[in-house]
Amino acid sequence: MNEVSKCGMAVPLSHEVLREGEATAAAFDRYMNATPQERAEWARRAAEQRAAERAAAEPVEPTLDALLAKLGWGPLYARHVMQPYCECEQGMDDWELCQHARDLDLEVWQ
Repeated sequence: MNEVSKCGMAVPLSHEVLREGEATAAAFDRYMNATPQERAEWARRAAEQRAAERAAAEPVEPTLDALLAKLGWGPLYARHVMQPYCECEQGMDDWELCQHARDLDLEVWQ
């Protein structure tokens, strides 16, 4: 078992973790050294796979409840977001609540 230093402490690395790192490095090397034709083929195959996933998926009706469930928003928070004074927004670290939401002790899932 190997070790790495993190924050001044020795952290053990298993052989499995080392192999995963080597596999990631090898995949990156394959991509960086691939020809434009190889990359185009990979992109074509990925597009075909996404098309197959879309074809196999059962469509979901775009209802308000389905949208809120997808976003992880509860009804109280959704009502807040619709107000003209709401300034909640996507920030650098994820969704950020505005001061109005904080004043009301709202959480996104409420």
